[in-house]
Amino acid sequence: MNILHIVGNGLDLALGLKTKYQDFLTSYYLLQPNESQNIKKLKISICQELDNWADAELELGKYAQYCQSTEEYLECFNDFRKNLQSYLDTQSLRLSSTLDEDFGKKFVQDLWHPELNLEPMAKMEFERNSMGIRNYNANTITSIITFNYTNSIEHIFGYLPDPKTDFRYLNKLIHVHGTLHNQMTFGVNDPSQLIIENKAIGEDSYFEFVKPMFNDECLNTNNLDCEVLISTADLIVLYGVSLGDTDRKWRDLITAKMQKDACVLLYFPYDPTIDPENRPQYVNRWCKKHQKAIMEKLNLDEETFSNRVYVNVNKQLFGTHSICEEDIQLSVKESPIS
Repeated sequence: MNILHIVGNGLDLALGLKTKYQDFLTSYYLLQPNESQNIKKLKISICQELDNWADAELELGKYAQYCQSTEEYLECFNDFRKNLQSYLDTQSLRLSSTLDEDFGKKFVQDLWHPELNLEPMAKMEFERNSMGIRNYNANTITSIITFNYTNSIEHIFGYLPDPKTDFRYLNKLIHVHGTLHNQMTFGVNDPSQLIIENKAIGEDSYFEFVKPMFNDECLNTNNLDCEVLISTADLIVLYGVSLGDTDRKWRDLITAKMQKDACVLLYFPYDPTIDPENRPQYVNRWCKKHQKAIMEKLNLDEETFSNRVYVNVNKQLFGTHSICEEDIQLSVKESPIS
């Protein structure tokens, strides 16, 4: 059986890294001095609609409408990406090199048996219904697609207490958007998300801002490798990933896979308004709510797919709890836009 884990920023947040765009903007980017009038204009725009910038890639796509040329937009875009890289670099240094045995056991268990994180009733239904999965009784092959730029997964593997749990036991680990120091892919899903009312930005520069096009121009195989992993998966696990509009390509591929084959989906969302420990009587309602939400996002009808989509809310996979050292104080000067 082929298990594919698709993970996003929720993993890094669970590990204790401050990797939300809001953290980056308020504690770092908006405080960095820059004499460029274009950068100052961008930062003023961010401050005016700060809440919207929780999805910075989409907002940068919208910001293109306020730029008068490709060069102006590239200056803003590259400054944002360069500072994001520096900030995440600093955050990555906080990952601890000491992992306890329980963390390691949970990490390995969740890679090969993510269904153990379902509630008992859902787990029983999964075991009954998943017998129809192609290759269910075959040897398990596990792969990971991560949307993160950080090396948190590699870091964990490098410091697991059990020396047997290394990369030899993974089929593939792919950073679909590159890493901090290797083809960091940042931007929107497709040109339609670049709001260019004045036509000031030339089409020949779209590859700078459109993630799938960026990968193709770099001549890497990230797009192809991830497409193959999704198309051959028997069980897809979503953890810490929103599959928003800037990653619509991958959302559509998951939908196509679910509609074509007897693939099963496990979804582990985080909802800060939910407290399963103190209000367990609502767990079923919460799970059904988020099951409906992910099925709507993937355009899967409830009647056909409800027995192939399983949800558990606020369940941390991969042994995730904070494994970070104390926060590093970033050296910033007074905001140039204050």
